[in-house]
Amino acid sequence: MKKHYTIIGIAGAVLLVTGFMYFYFGPSRGIQKVISNDGLAELEIPKNALPEGMSIKDISITNVSVDDTMIAYELKPDGTIFSEEPTFKTTFKNKDNIIPIPFSISEENGIELVSGAEITLNLAKNETTVVKKIMEI
Repeated sequence: MKKHYTIIGIAGAVLLVTGFMYFYFGPSRGIQKVISNDGLAELEIPKNALPEGMSIKDISITNVSVDDTMIAYELKPDGTIFSEEPTFKTTFKNKDNIIPIPFSISEENGIELVSGAEITLNLAKNETTVVKKIMEI
């Protein structure tokens, strides 16, 4: 009987240590997320990438699309410069399976094509995902 309890005790300790290690060293460790108001876009920010004095609560993503022909998000606050690249990601329905052309609009630079964006079409689900690393919003 004593061996049975020892085995359960050891198995419990292994599970406890494994759970702690996953929580502490897990894949999302050190990443903070901001989700857009419509839930379709997110910004994954490395833990120490925010400027000094800024909190994750200061960052916002708002869908400002006017119609279904263009999807637009406003990231705030303007002029925020990160010390490490956050990743912007959006997934949206694409019933016509059109390859989108991502661009950026700013007061300083006007309209610019976004280079380096990863665009994935999922034809089975009629969805498109756009992923882009950014340094400034």
